[in-house]
Amino acid sequence: MADESRADSAASGPQAAPATPSRPNPPSRAVENPLARGIDFNLSVPSIEVRMVNASSLTDYEIWIFCASLAFGGFIGFVVAFLQSIRTIRGVQQLDLSLGVLAALCLILFLVFLVRALVIRRQISRDTHTFNMTASERVQ
Repeated sequence: MADESRADSAASGPQAAPATPSRPNPPSRAVENPLARGIDFNLSVPSIEVRMVNASSLTDYEIWIFCASLAFGGFIGFVVAFLQSIRTIRGVQQLDLSLGVLAALCLILFLVFLVRALVIRRQISRDTHTFNMTASERVQ
């Protein structure tokens, strides 16, 4: 029977400890309000310069730069292929001239695309409107 009472107490879970009376918090000291005399601070915010550009011109510029980068990548690829095509057979150097022509064509396209992009960039710089904005004014 003693075993049954132990099993019942183990099944019911741990027993709660008796509650001890809590002590009240000690009273805090009275402190003077630090904001009673007011707050004095200065906030300096610099003026902001905003440059406004024509969005369609900026898009054109990005497209021409992208085309120039593609053409330059093609130029590098064809130059590498051209240099690797040079081989000596029976004492005579042979090369694939078509790869050299394609490399030259890609270089010409790159230069045309780059010049066009630089012209558009100059137009964007010329047509830019600058606005000076102040973020705040001093208030007394």
